[in-house]
Amino acid sequence: MKDSSGQARGTRRIAGRLGVLGAAVALVVGTLIAVTVPAALAATLYSNNFDSGDLSGWTKSGGTWGLATDGSQVYQQSKSDANDARTWYTPGSTFTDYTVQARVKPIAFGAATRFVALNARVQSATSEYRLALLDTNQAQLQTVDSGSVAVLGSTSLTVSTGTFYTLQIQVSGSTVTGFVNGAQVGSGTSSLFPSGTVGFSTFHATASFDDLLVSSIGTPPTPTPTGTATPTPTAPPTATPTPTPTPTGGGGSDTGLIGYAAISGDGHGPTTGGAGGPTVTVTSLSALETEAANTGPEIIRVNGLFSGSGEVTVTSNKSILGVGANSGLTGIGLKMKGQSNVIIRNMNISKVTASSGDGDAIHIETSDHIWVDH
Repeated sequence: MKDSSGQARGTRRIAGRLGVLGAAVALVVGTLIAVTVPAALAATLYSNNFDSGDLSGWTKSGGTWGLATDGSQVYQQSKSDANDARTWYTPGSTFTDYTVQARVKPIAFGAATRFVALNARVQSATSEYRLALLDTNQAQLQTVDSGSVAVLGSTSLTVSTGTFYTLQIQVSGSTVTGFVNGAQVGSGTSSLFPSGTVGFSTFHATASFDDLLVSSIGTPPTPTPTGTATPTPTAPPTATPTPTPTPTGGGGSDTGLIGYAAISGDGHGPTTGGAGGPTVTVTSLSALETEAANTGPEIIRVNGLFSGSGEVTVTSNKSILGVGANSGLTGIGLKMKGQSNVIIRNMNISKVTASSGDGDAIHIETSDHIWVDH
């Protein structure tokens, strides 16, 4: 069965966006599990996947902007000969230090040196920070000041029409950093624009834009197990037959194991994921697929939002941890079949259709001790 967004749902499945839910999700599959709610890593300032058709607050300058269907409903610029087609969102309050991310798909380019772009700290139609995909197979992080362009950083990148790319710009103080598909493509400093909004632009090109997310820049909390014992970096929390209730009046958020996750039984220990193994950070889908399939315990930090189709197979004794509020998978699910002792946390997973792998954002089958939370 599908919901209105086209995402498959069913028994023993979690479908939809994980990592942006307002509460933890608990599963029962075979022998199982409890989950906890960690502290929020960043606040969402604005988001729009354009499925609802809401374009309130958006300003346009040049080109032909409107809603279109491109897999899902997207925001699209469809005039191929438009010179400096731009659109930006006008928020109710000022955006200062933040991360903006969107999926961007070049549809067609005109003559040479054309581009499609994601924009940050937008001041007007001619002033902003810009992360552009050029038809010359480059990604450039630029400052645009009253139409005058300066390059903060660039890298060679195959830019293909008909392909979605995940673009991200981080602005913090005077530092501007750009990422494409989770890989940094440039960074620099500029004091031109201390604050500003977000938007999209094209230059003699048509493009689709989707899954816009603006979030404050947060710092991941340090996990602290329940109790008074001093934790060591890799040791799992001590299992107890009966979980001790959290004392009242403390506030805050506890990211240690509680409930059944902390209890050994049925031939299994507590749910510790990749504790005791190496910690690696992946910045591409292929790297995530490789690390998740490895044998032995491993903590895998996912830095970026990776797009594609199908699913990533996760083996036993793994922790899959999204870095910040903007990391995860689009169109791709996670699969655990016949596995045990896996932790999945803070992963933003969306737009997994019924034809993609098993059709689930997270597929769990004949597995136990699987811990999923945001």
